[in-house]
Amino acid sequence: MNYQANPTDSDFEASGLSRLTTVNWQDEHHRRSITASLVQGVYELEHARQKNFQECKAWWEFFDYQLLDKLTDNIYSDSSIFGAIYEFTPKARNNYSIEAPTYVIAFRGTIMERHSFVRDMKLNIKILKNKLHRTSCIEKAIQAVKDKASIHGATIWLAGHSLGSAIAMFAGKDMAKTGKFLTSYLFNPPFVAFPMKRGILVAGTFMITAALTVFIRDHEERQHSENRFKELRNWVPKLYLHESDPICTGYIRYFKLLERMQRYGVGVIGRLAAQNSLKGLFMEYFGMEYCSEELHLIPSACVTTSCTPKRHAHDLSQWFRDDSVSDPKMYCYNNAEETV
Repeated sequence: MNYQANPTDSDFEASGLSRLTTVNWQDEHHRRSITASLVQGVYELEHARQKNFQECKAWWEFFDYQLLDKLTDNIYSDSSIFGAIYEFTPKARNNYSIEAPTYVIAFRGTIMERHSFVRDMKLNIKILKNKLHRTSCIEKAIQAVKDKASIHGATIWLAGHSLGSAIAMFAGKDMAKTGKFLTSYLFNPPFVAFPMKRGILVAGTFMITAALTVFIRDHEERQHSENRFKELRNWVPKLYLHESDPICTGYIRYFKLLERMQRYGVGVIGRLAAQNSLKGLFMEYFGMEYCSEELHLIPSACVTTSCTPKRHAHDLSQWFRDDSVSDPKMYCYNNAEETV
């Protein structure tokens, strides 16, 4: 959340544009690189604004997209650009046998410069407090997505990096509750939970969370929580993660542990823990204000990891390339009807 990921032009042109001399929308590697570059475009738009540049390098035009609109946060006087809406304008030279999305709505992460740092860090703190949904940028993001989703025949992809992934995650979850499951590319999304121990999410935390859920909530309340979780099971966001990135590595542990519990026949415990957090349960028990739908708790995902050097673990630029990226692994919600 609190890292700047702004590769130089040469980084991207060497690893991204030079490789994609012809765009093939059937190739998942191309789709990943394209969406990462559109997120990078939001970084470039904000950098250009801060430096009072009239224009910035329009990498999106190479992929036959045009900048349709900028999403700005006017709650602060700087009106920083936190997102962008791109519209597809096809040209004959590219391969469109699988249709490219009509719109890509992308969100940037934190920029460590004085013109946006304070505003971005306040949003990061909102994520830690599970209060991102109360911010104006979320309202604007959701409204932008709903506006485009209302256009007949339009396809929409969401994309984001770090803080921007949290915004895209929220918008994706909101749409999933209405039955619209948007393709979502989330690069290094923040996972806010109890700390790791030697790279492994402590299984005991899951056990305690499940036990507290049963203790604090009656069957009807647990069933309501289960039903809300099931609403999201058909939304499978694409998560791009790095084992050494403390911001997002929790997702790797989260899904691996859920899978392991299911394999050992204790999936019901995993599902209870996946729907709740210790922090949330304690706040609920003591009557403290709390939003029960924590951002990072999702039932399904397609996970891709990178083994790029540790010092670049949070960089957006690692997702332009193919050399360090693993094959995706699908984690699907178990529909088995188990009750506690």
